[in-house]
Amino acid sequence: MNNKFAYILIGLLAAGLIYSNSILPKQKYAKGKKCFESGNIECAVQNLHDAYYLKPSVMDYEYYYAKSLSKAEPTYDIQKAIYLLYTKAKSESAKSITKNRIKEIRASIISSIGDNYIEQAPSETNIIRWNKESFPLNVYISKTANVPDYYYSSIKRALALWAKSVSFIDFNLVNRKSNADIIIDIEQLPSDVCVNNQCKYVVGYTSPTISGHTLKNMKIILYDKDPSGTYFSDKDVFN
Repeated sequence: MNNKFAYILIGLLAAGLIYSNSILPKQKYAKGKKCFESGNIECAVQNLHDAYYLKPSVMDYEYYYAKSLSKAEPTYDIQKAIYLLYTKAKSESAKSITKNRIKEIRASIISSIGDNYIEQAPSETNIIRWNKESFPLNVYISKTANVPDYYYSSIKRALALWAKSVSFIDFNLVNRKSNADIIIDIEQLPSDVCVNNQCKYVVGYTSPTISGHTLKNMKIILYDKDPSGTYFSDKDVFN
C-alpha cells in the first residue's frame, strides 16, 4: 500500500514538473504574446514575465518579454524589471531593446528634472551605492525660518522609513554641515521655472558626489514653495 502511494506521489510530482517546465511556460507565452499584439501591455508583461522566468533559455520568451517591458508605463517596478532583464539577457535583441529603453527613460528624467541622483545611479551593470562601512550616515538638515515645521518632521519621517525598510541603513542627525554625509537644504524655487504660464518644477532634487561606484556624499535641495507661492504639503515633502 505504501509502495503504491509512493508511486502515485512520484507520478504526480513528475506530471507537475512536466507541466511547470514545459506546458505552463508555453501557455503563458501564448497568452502574453496575444495580449501584446492586442495592445494589452499589462497582461503581456505579467504572462511573458512568467514564461521567461519559468523557461529563461527560450529566446522568444526573452524577446517578447523585453518588447512588452519597453511598451509598459515606466513605473518603479517596470524600470527595475527592465534593468534586471538587461543585465541577464542572453540574446542581443533583448539586450538592445532593454538598453534603448533605459536610455529613453533616463533622457526623459534628465529633460524634465535636471541634475539628479537617478541620472547617475545606473552605471552599466553596476549600481552606485554607499559603502556599508560608512553607516550610520550623518544627515544635516538646514533650518529655514519661512517654512512650516512639518517640513522637518516629514523629512525625519522619510529617513525613519528608509531605516525601517532596509535593515542595514541607519541615519544620524548632526548639527554641523562639515560632519554630514547627506546635506538637506531648503531653498527658494528658481524664478525661471515658468515660461508663458507653463511651469516645470519639482519639490526637490538630489546631487551626489561619486567615486567609482561608491557614493561619497549627497546634497538634497528641497524648495520652500511652488510657483504660486503655496507651501508644499507634508506628503509632497515626505515623498
